[in-house]
Amino acid sequence: MEKKKRIDFQSNQAKIQEAFVKFFSKKKRRPTICELAEYSGLSEKTVFRHLKKLGLPKFVDTYKILTDNVLMALYSSAKAGKAPEVKLWMQLIEGWNETTGVKHSGEIKIDKIKFVRV
Repeated sequence: MEKKKRIDFQSNQAKIQEAFVKFFSKKKRRPTICELAEYSGLSEKTVFRHLKKLGLPKFVDTYKILTDNVLMALYSSAKAGKAPEVKLWMQLIEGWNETTGVKHSGEIKIDKIKFVRV
């Protein structure tokens, strides 16, 4: 039988995610548990339990909130003509794929054959 979640579980989870995004946007690094507790207004124990339950792969979804900001920054850089950003924009937004090809004629050319005496 699965343990019931507290009524405020989703609310606390949302507070932690918001705090994470605000902190990350401001400081440009991942916050500690203590910093998340401060930004969210929750206890360190509560933050720790939520992070433990969320796990890293699920918590990475929090970064998706920043996607609009990243796309706008990428757009600005691409618009300014910065080659790596233009390439990334074309790949992400326009579905452009870089392809390379090698032509094969089917011809085999042998310049010299060396015989080795044993």
